[in-house]
Amino acid sequence: MGTELVELIAAPIRIDDGEVRVGVSIGAAVFPDHGDDPDRMLRCADQAMYRAKRESRGICLASEAECGKLHPAAPNDRNAEPAPR
Repeated sequence: MGTELVELIAAPIRIDDGEVRVGVSIGAAVFPDHGDDPDRMLRCADQAMYRAKRESRGICLASEAECGKLHPAAPNDRNAEPAPR
């Protein structure tokens, strides 16, 4: 499903006589493997998204090693910085 979404978004869009292309990076986390609460799941998927960007890939699934490195953030802190590498 993620790969199909990346391909759909990356499809060229015709505007007048030109063409526009956009890209997307998606990070995914799986419950309960990568977290057991919404905030941890979001932070874990966020880490996978940053890895997808670094590796110039469209989608990355969170790894257990990645999720284990996450520092606890304040409750509902969706603007927390990524964990240091």
